[in-house]
Amino acid sequence: VIGTPLIQRTSATPRNAENDGWIPVNRKGRKGNLRKVYTGVTGLRNCAGSSFKGVTKMVDVFIGRVDNNVSCNDLKSYINDAFEIQVMSVSELIIRTEEHKAFKVTVKLSEREKLFTPDLWPEDMVVDKFYNKFRSQENKVDS
Repeated sequence: VIGTPLIQRTSATPRNAENDGWIPVNRKGRKGNLRKVYTGVTGLRNCAGSSFKGVTKMVDVFIGRVDNNVSCNDLKSYINDAFEIQVMSVSELIIRTEEHKAFKVTVKLSEREKLFTPDLWPEDMVVDKFYNKFRSQENKVDS
C-alpha cells in the first residue's frame, strides 16, 4: 500500500509478492475522551425594568511605568476624561522598584479595547493585560 509505513518482516511474518517481506503498520486512531466544545449563548435582551438580569463582565488592565507622583484618583480621572470610560476600581500595585508605580485598573469588558489606544497615553507608559499573581499586594481605591 503506497503511503503506509512498513515494518521489515520477521521470521514469523510470511513473505509474499504483495508485501515483499514487509507488513503494513496499522496505526491506532485517536481514541478516548474527545471533548465536545460547547460554546453556549450570551443573552442580548435588555431587562432594565426586571429584577432578573445578568452581571456585567469586568476585566483587569495593567498600567505600568507611571510617575511616582500619580495617585489612584489621578489615574482614574485621567481615564474617565481621556477615554470616556467608567472605571470600576483602581489599585496601586506593590512592585520591586521605587523608580515608578504600577496600577491595576478594572473596567467593563466592552470598554477594554479603548484602553489600548496608544495615542491617548503619556509617552513611555505601559498598558497590558493584567496577569494575576498570587503574591501581588494592592492598595485599592473603589469608585
